[in-house]
Amino acid sequence: PPPPPAAPPLASPAAPPPPPPPQPAAIISRGNKGSASRSGYRGVYFSNRNKTKPWKVQVNSRQVSFFGGSFATTEEAARAYDTEIVKRGLTADRPLNFPLATCPAPPPPPPP
Repeated sequence: PPPPPAAPPLASPAAPPPPPPPQPAAIISRGNKGSASRSGYRGVYFSNRNKTKPWKVQVNSRQVSFFGGSFATTEEAARAYDTEIVKRGLTADRPLNFPLATCPAPPPPPPP
């Protein structure tokens, strides 16, 4: 009978494993002030007062807080937060949860 095939050589532990892939833009680090603790999105927080729409949006701007509404999912709430940021012209100050191209354009200013 033919001899059994030789076992492949053992791999040497030469290189460390590759670094983890970068996180998507929607995930916010949890270490800074204003970070999302449960939702993973900036400006979105959980409130158990409303069972059908538990995710709330809040935009803080120069010591003024704006309530952006209640939503059923975190993604809906995060998109509403982005819309509020664009509508209020705060895009230079704040990062968005999603790319600007996915947000609706702000409404035109009212006529004088």
